Amino acid sequence: MIENMSFHSLLRDEYFTFGKRIIGVFTGYDLETLNLKAPYDKLPPAVGMLDEAMVKKSTAALTTDVVNKDIRRDDGFMAIRNYLRACIKRLNPEWRLAAILLLNTIGVYGVNLHRETYSSETARLSNLLTDIENNPELKAAISLLLLDDWVAELKQAQTEFEVAEKARIDAKASTSEIKTDDACLEVRKACEFLFQFLELNYQLAPNEEYKQIGRKINEVIAEFMAVIKARKTRNAKEEEAIEQ
Repeated sequence: MIENMSFHSLLRDEYFTFGKRIIGVFTGYDLETLNLKAPYDKLPPAVGMLDEAMVKKSTAALTTDVVNKDIRRDDGFMAIRNYLRACIKRLNPEWRLAAILLLNTIGVYGVNLHRETYSSETARLSNLLTDIENNPELKAAISLLLLDDWVAELKQAQTEFEVAEKARIDAKASTSEIKTDDACLEVRKACEFLFQFLELNYQLAPNEEYKQIGRKINEVIAEFMAVIKARKTRNAKEEEAIEQ
């Protein structure tokens, strides 16, 4: 059901991004009913621990509250981005131009900024929201496309994430250093355990939602395997060039 994932070939930041993407796959599902909550709950702290290790902070594992706040702002950003992409297809030229203007502004900070590390996403999203707030033309486009409430909710989600992140750091500051390799291993173990649990549940009680989740996981795996393959090909060519 779940394709093979070459975890050993992932770079440290790729481990983080992969874990975050897998967390996103499970968003919106009733994990308690699907009997997946217990194995899923191992993943957010593992991804949080890796985030701490990569930024060299001596703090404890990422709390579930911070993960949920991050998912909320990710959802808010993607909802606006996808809506704007749909608005480009409108016959109304004013709507099309407004959507293009806003998408171009988003493009400055990254149409996939929700896939960045927490600190990078926070900075990019904050700058984007500031641009929208201070630019009359952007604000007019937001109002024309009926996005005022959506933007307000995204601002709120961003603020709540920043508050939760600061509270976590303040409350769980520690003098111990988290080793990045150990943190990567924990992400791998959490993912593999979750995948195995999903497959077992599907075998015992086939369910369309299990299949949907499996397909989404495989899509993420396919993306990362393509990255790994491209890197290996590039490295092989570089080694050949050196030998010559």
